[in-house]
Amino acid sequence: MNKRTIKLNLFNWRNATLIIGSLLFTVASMTVLILQRKGYENINYFENSYLIISTIFIAFLLYSLFTILYPIFSKFKNKKINSLNSRFTLYFISIALTPALIVGILG
Repeated sequence: MNKRTIKLNLFNWRNATLIIGSLLFTVASMTVLILQRKGYENINYFENSYLIISTIFIAFLLYSLFTILYPIFSKFKNKKINSLNSRFTLYFISIALTPALIVGILG
């Protein structure tokens, strides 16, 4: 029986882009929040740029999650799951992680 493991490289361009995107997203949201709290009236430019940054970041985040989760789901697609560890992994991803990601993106 040939067992293959899914290798995940932690330091690649996708993760670096996600880290940079999350930093930009955080800085942009803090800038808009501070300007709103101080009562500036002309912050439409910052709000529009914040929406653009957040849209790009969320789209790239969804793409990144899909490329990580697709090999895991395709591995179990045509096989009967017998081991408890594989079954727990599949259930954890489908039941616990997916709704948490959806709520995190919508929140």
